[in-house]
Parts: sequence; structure tokens; C-alpha cells
Amino acid sequence: LGVYFDRHLTWKNHVQHICTKIKRSVGILSKIRHFVPMTILIQLYYTLIFPYLSYAVTSWGNTYVSTLKPLTTLQKKAVRLITFSEFNAHSSPLFFKLEILKFTDVVFLQNALFMHDFHANVIPPVFLDFFNPVSNIHKYNTRLASKNAYYIPKIKTNYGKFNIRFSGVKVWNSIQESFKLENRIKFKKLLKESILNSYPDI
Repeated sequence: LGVYFDRHLTWKNHVQHICTKIKRSVGILSKIRHFVPMTILIQLYYTLIFPYLSYAVTSWGNTYVSTLKPLTTLQKKAVRLITFSEFNAHSSPLFFKLEILKFTDVVFLQNALFMHDFHANVIPPVFLDFFNPVSNIHKYNTRLASKNAYYIPKIKTNYGKFNIRFSGVKVWNSIQESFKLENRIKFKKLLKESILNSYPDI
């Protein structure tokens, strides 16, 4: 299925595999950027790099930052090449300019979309008991006790925190309530815009 497991679910093998793929694509960008406009380079990014960063990322993207660092480094290199920036240029303004999400925010967005699908009841049946609404746990009024919020399970290990049952709820409960009422397309658009606007543009 294109996802490489290891018995401890560290995802190091998978990250190493897709890093190899992305390095080749970054090499292509480096060679072709002098001959095509930036719009084409952005299209190439979404064709050659983004699919590796987003495919099944709700499974493997919620892991240690140190494990994912090679991917974030390669992504930054790609946006610097696209914008003809210095190798050590601050990357946040470049992501903002290109309207490209940083890898950590790609993970955030995909987790949010998974939760939106669950909330809209359009998710495969195997996931139907993954999340429990806060209203099912208690009835008294708290900041989280919203009809759109889910209960955060008690987790004792880092591996538990990496599970979508925990990470997905943390993401969902942090999202602006008005976004959750929108259909999937509008929800994705609003959330991406909100994330991009958090990047410095100078």
C-alpha cells in the first residue's frame, strides 16, 4: 500500500523511503527551475513531492519530530529552490508566498479532515467507535463541552499520543467552531487559509 511498517511503529523506514523519493524530485526542481516559471515549479511540487508528504500521513505523520525532521528539511529546500532563495533563508515567508503548507501543518490538516469525515459520519465503519463526544462523558458546561468536541482519552505513552484517537481529537478540539459547521471543501479551504495566515509574511 506504499506505507512501510516496522515492528515498533517508529516509521523511520517509511520516512527514509519517501526521503529518497523526494530527494530525486528536489533534484529535478533544482535543474528545471531556470527554464520554467514559478507556477510550473509549484505544480511540479504538488505532483512530485506533496503526494509523498500527504499519503496516509494520519498513520505515520504523528510521530517524533526528530524522525520527521529529514522531511521538513527537504520540503524547506524545495520551497527555497522554487523561490530562488538563499540556502539558509527563513522559510516561513516562502511558504506563505507560495501558499504551501509546512509539513507539520500538512499532518494537522489531514488529521482535521479525518475528524471532519468522522463528525459528518462519512468514514468507513471500522472507525465509528474511535471517538467519543464530550457530551457523552458529562453534561455539565465546560469550555470543551461543545456538541462538536470529542473526549481526549488518557494516554500514558508517546505511542498513544501518536495514535489518531488522541492526536485527531487534540487537533479537532483546537479548531474554530464555525469551521466545523462547513462542508468538507469549505472546511479545508478555511483551515488552510487560517494556517497560512499564521506564517510571517515578511
